[in-house]
Amino acid sequence: MGKIAAALKSYGIILTIVVVINIINNLSGYSPEKFDLTAEIVTTLLMTTFGFIGFNALNDIFLRKVLNWNTRTERSFMVFILVSACFGAALIACFMKLEVFIFHTPDPAWQGYVRNMLYSAMLFLSITLAATLGKFIAHWKQGIEATARMEQRLAQSQLDLLRNQVNPHFLFNALNTLTSLIREDEGQAVDFVKHLSRILRYSLAQETNGTVTVATELAIADAFLGISGQRFGDKLIYNKAVKGSVLSQQIVSHSLLMLLENALKHNEISRQRPLHISIYSTDDYLFVENNLQLRQSGATSMGIGLANIVGRYQPLTGKTVNITSDETSWRVGIPLLPGMEDLNIEK
Repeated sequence: MGKIAAALKSYGIILTIVVVINIINNLSGYSPEKFDLTAEIVTTLLMTTFGFIGFNALNDIFLRKVLNWNTRTERSFMVFILVSACFGAALIACFMKLEVFIFHTPDPAWQGYVRNMLYSAMLFLSITLAATLGKFIAHWKQGIEATARMEQRLAQSQLDLLRNQVNPHFLFNALNTLTSLIREDEGQAVDFVKHLSRILRYSLAQETNGTVTVATELAIADAFLGISGQRFGDKLIYNKAVKGSVLSQQIVSHSLLMLLENALKHNEISRQRPLHISIYSTDDYLFVENNLQLRQSGATSMGIGLANIVGRYQPLTGKTVNITSDETSWRVGIPLLPGMEDLNIEK
């Protein structure tokens, strides 16, 4: 019903335009000496109806089946305009002759044919431009909506991938550590479970924009490193120097957690070679830095995790993820984002 209503509306607009042109034509003195109202009405209705049907047929054939709008847009547009103008001129000439034949009205001179054919060609040109512009705007809006949906799905998939990369490896090690603590120190085991529950609750939380405040992610990082400290003891050394002014700013959720997990997972940690992790901030970035003592399989896996973080930041900011390294250290800076609504993670 919607398409029929739209078609009838378009037909009514075109009919109104044709009637107005005919009235102007008659008032301007260009009409035949013998004006036949019946002939004028019938001819106008028939010409408008056939023109409307014919134009829609051309629109369907040329726009969808013949012309290549994807690779030859300008050429297709010019051909469509030319065909529409020729169709309009031919249509008016045919109906002028038909009016003379059926109603025996005076046959206009060739100047009359030329003038009316030009009017008709300009009318069809206007309709063609309006129709093409309307379709272009509709496709443009659909393209924007489709792109937004794709970006949203991509962002969600990248976030899910970050979660999946952090949780399995970390959870396996955490449960092994918890098993040992239960036997040795029940009090520490209780604190360990509290830290673990906070991290898992955070990982399962469903947010709409995928960003959290620096303060929120730092709290989870403290819990994460607290659990890791139970596992590694004095082989893991952690310090934090984050400005209070940046705590309310945003970062991509799980990004800090992912960087910490990478540092623990891919570096050798021993009494002879303890791992030093520092978290600190500037006005624009939150940095994670550690001494570099990679295990044999570390470099490739770290690249995969960092690629996911970079992909999560691309649609959110023009700033890039800052990655620097040398023979002894590895540093990643994640951009700080303007404050937005945060996740509600129970402390």
